[in-house]
Amino acid sequence: MYQHLELIRLAQLAHGGLVHPEKRGTIWEGYTFVKPRTRHSSTLTAVIRKQFPTGHRELDRELSRTLAALEDSDALSLEKITNHILITQHPVDQIHYLAVRTRSVTPTIVDALLDLGPKIRALQIRRDRHWPLRMEELHRELSRQDTHLNKQLSTHPDFGQPDHLVFTRHPDLKSHVTATRFLEQLKDTPSFRWTASLIEVLEILPDDQLFPLLKEQWENTSLHPPLIRTLSRNPQPEDHPLFLESLESPSRETLIHGIQALQKIYAMHSAEEASTFIRTLRRLPENKAYLSPKEDIGKLLRRTSNQTFPNDDFASWTDWYLKTYPEQFEQLEGPVSIAWDQWQQRLAKIIWNKGNRTRGRLVFEQFSCVSCHSGARALGPDLRGVTARFSVTDLFRAILDPNRDVSPRYQLTVVTTREGKIFQGAVIYRAVDGLILQTGPETTVRIEGDQIDTVSYSTTSLMPQGLIQSPTDEQLQDLYAYLKSLR
Repeated sequence: MYQHLELIRLAQLAHGGLVHPEKRGTIWEGYTFVKPRTRHSSTLTAVIRKQFPTGHRELDRELSRTLAALEDSDALSLEKITNHILITQHPVDQIHYLAVRTRSVTPTIVDALLDLGPKIRALQIRRDRHWPLRMEELHRELSRQDTHLNKQLSTHPDFGQPDHLVFTRHPDLKSHVTATRFLEQLKDTPSFRWTASLIEVLEILPDDQLFPLLKEQWENTSLHPPLIRTLSRNPQPEDHPLFLESLESPSRETLIHGIQALQKIYAMHSAEEASTFIRTLRRLPENKAYLSPKEDIGKLLRRTSNQTFPNDDFASWTDWYLKTYPEQFEQLEGPVSIAWDQWQQRLAKIIWNKGNRTRGRLVFEQFSCVSCHSGARALGPDLRGVTARFSVTDLFRAILDPNRDVSPRYQLTVVTTREGKIFQGAVIYRAVDGLILQTGPETTVRIEGDQIDTVSYSTTSLMPQGLIQSPTDEQLQDLYAYLKSLR
């Protein structure tokens, strides 16, 4: 077998190898020859067709990989690859053969795509940060090869599970039918968690059907960006507090959606509204990406105050606020800073060795910690051993006020493109020809080097403020017990 492997690798090298520069960093990196096919390629293809499959896992992988690079579209070869998809049990091998089998699509391919998630969970395989992007690339190519694929996916009886959200990024699956399928699965599956990707799928539904469901999720702070984006398309006066709270978000997109919604509804002329506008003007960075949002917030502040001070005249704004709302002056410092003394007193009274780690796991999920601190795709730091590195007070101070002391590793990276688009997140891959930015627990975006205008770094944490909403002492005990169990 090893001699055959060496021969196959020599054949691959004769075509320049399998790392084509244009495919680097994509799922097709290992399936595309560097050099074009030669007059000998057809002979090589015919030989490999006869050899495949051999029954040896590694050899069959390389034989099929070479057939894919040779763009073999022989019907018998494709049938053999399809049969291999059926008998292959390991999901990593199945993804490989799906990549090879992108010449045409059959119901077998649909079944294989939909069955990947259960197989991966059964084998407890960790999906890394590149997983969504790689699956998106695979699905896009399969869809290009067979225009009926997405119709077969959307009508499949098993379609609509959380693992299938990655396929909905294709335009063909952005439909009312798709949204309805996921909504049905959401109602029938108690373990189906709300995510940004799910909200994006459901956005096509009518406001009167969707908005009540979205507002039920407001306590999940990690969902504020997609919630605000959707609710702002038809802002209602009763949602004024939600839009006002969105101005505290580190996300520029969420900030802009919140501003646009507040512009469409009446001013409250309240201390909360004025203090939020002043705090937001103070914290926004001095760069061109925030010039327009700052100007808009200034207009909102002047509307609610009936004053005419410039945006950056904080002394005058502070003096006006003190005279107008003397009892609420501390609101200018922000809600977390106001409450920290009370939090310290409360934390000191809790008996920390009385918690239950099983219940704590549920609290971890309830407060959306699991979204960014779980698995290989985690945006936040690894929490194993965190209770040994931090005291109880320091740990909960970091949770309650994540922007107070931000490690450079977890600051927001802000990328502005030449077209004026702005992306925020964590860089997970950087090269001369571009970068991949993780913009959320489930979402990544590839930005080509020649599209990048500027890259800057915000002092705001990737972790949103206010994740813990009105917890009981028992919940705090249990959460600490769970964190303590992480090794």
